[in-house]
Amino acid sequence: MATEAEFIAAWNQTGGSAAATARLLGIKERSVHERRRRIEERTGERLISYSPRSPDKALKLPPGRLTLDLQDGVVLVGSDAHLWPGPLTTAQRAFIRAAKLLKPDVVILNGDLFDGARVSRFPAGMWSQEARPNVRQELEACQAFMDQLKGPNRYWLFGNHDARFEARLAAMTPEYEGVPGFALKDHFQEWRFGMSLWVNDDVVIKHRWHNGVHAVYNNTMKGGKSIVTGHLHSIKVTPWTDYNGTRYVVD
Repeated sequence: MATEAEFIAAWNQTGGSAAATARLLGIKERSVHERRRRIEERTGERLISYSPRSPDKALKLPPGRLTLDLQDGVVLVGSDAHLWPGPLTTAQRAFIRAAKLLKPDVVILNGDLFDGARVSRFPAGMWSQEARPNVRQELEACQAFMDQLKGPNRYWLFGNHDARFEARLAAMTPEYEGVPGFALKDHFQEWRFGMSLWVNDDVVIKHRWHNGVHAVYNNTMKGGKSIVTGHLHSIKVTPWTDYNGTRYVVD
């Protein structure tokens, strides 16, 4: 079970979305609402939600939502590299090669570039703690990979593994909030961090939304927009056509 600090960090990371917080923490949405209520009663402070149905929506846009106007150009999106030290995989090398050949206007890393092998809340299982890289080694692997991706507009959209970096710090040393170096983005200042990127208000790029075997179908059907996600590692493109036209979901 997540600690109170981990719960608050997840709540803020998802912009106060109960559904997204439940997915991030691996619990039921009802449990999120109950936990939020108990924390608010104990602390006397509100955990603000910016979901579309929330009365708080008028305060500001959801935290972490980025927008981009690009009427003509190339956008390159990669996801779930889960970088460890050592030789790059074929897919990782191919992404770097594609970036050099295409010279995209925008490069987007759509979550889970950082793996957080040693700061996971899950047990090591068959892998001993010593067999997995530490945080410093993973950060160095991420930096070496990202240094090969050039372009004027570079974005890193948070994934659930990326969140491990700050979730562990928030749980263990909450007093250090705001100190430089305690946020993942502090280590990659040439990249712009966010939870989602909305391109021309037609395409939404984010690490994940729905889960399960029908996730990509549900993403575009319920979202009403073309959506690019990662997380599932399923590698597919699914079209959806209704009276509004045809849109696509890419995982």
